[in-house]
Amino acid sequence: MNKVILITGPTASGKTNLSLELSKLAHKLEATCEIVNFDSIAMYRELNIGAAKPSREERQQVPHHLIDCASIFDPINAADFVLNAKKLIQELHKKNIIPILVGGSPFYVRALIKGMYLAKEAPEAADAIKQELKIKYETSGIEYFSNFLQKNDLESYQHLHPNDHYRIMRAVEHFQITGTPISLERKRKEAQDPYDFRKNTENDWHILHLHLDMPKEDHFKYITNRTKKMLAQGLVKEVEDLLKNGAAGTERPLASVGYKETLGLLRGELKDDQELENKINIATRQLAKAQRTYFKKFHDKHLLNPHQPDLFTRLTELLKHFVQT
Repeated sequence: MNKVILITGPTASGKTNLSLELSKLAHKLEATCEIVNFDSIAMYRELNIGAAKPSREERQQVPHHLIDCASIFDPINAADFVLNAKKLIQELHKKNIIPILVGGSPFYVRALIKGMYLAKEAPEAADAIKQELKIKYETSGIEYFSNFLQKNDLESYQHLHPNDHYRIMRAVEHFQITGTPISLERKRKEAQDPYDFRKNTENDWHILHLHLDMPKEDHFKYITNRTKKMLAQGLVKEVEDLLKNGAAGTERPLASVGYKETLGLLRGELKDDQELENKINIATRQLAKAQRTYFKKFHDKHLLNPHQPDLFTRLTELLKHFVQT
């Protein structure tokens, strides 16, 4: 099996530092690691301060991948990420390099490891079919799609609401790309545990899952400090420059924490920088809570507190066992 290290944790929990430390430890064990980002906001080249990306100095220490790989004017989704990440990880494995997956977008990494409903293995064919169906929708409306499902995937036809055009179209896409009903695919996925990375993965990977977290009171201090740092680095100016350079403020990536609140200040919805700071802190705490809830579902992970005194010793033991088995 090919080895993959996975680092998860809520926002502002120290994942970047841990990934760099692991890379150094791996080098001492005569193993080579490179970092693969799965934080969706860090993928956009226009977003820097609010994305809390690894610094240039940190990226020079260890090769980083899938950072600055997209534009906010052409947003990517989980399926795009899976296609890019799979290809990249395969290339790293061919070079005997262990990928370290690092990020805070749990849906993205679950889709990578456990798979998605919509086919991804033939992107060119899939794109052609999608374009053809888009034209069909514009000329014939949703009726064509509903009739198609009624004939080819009755279960999905009965399950989906007639006004849910998006999912009806996705179901037809899936059938035309794969030749099988999406309802069958859904049953197959649901029969597995979508959060158990020890088995039934889409890939032949042996995964070491490290999960970082800390008491909420300590975490709130980290969040507060990071917000202050972002504002001091010029988060407001970064968003102002984006608007000056063609962004409308409605781009999907700009709805992320930090950017959404800063846009509110620039629109006059917030009275001053202090209210902006408070809003970002609150939104970041809410994001961290949602991430914790999602990550709790993942099985077979090693829980780590970045402040635990024996952290380095434990990391060394875990990595040594993982690399040598």
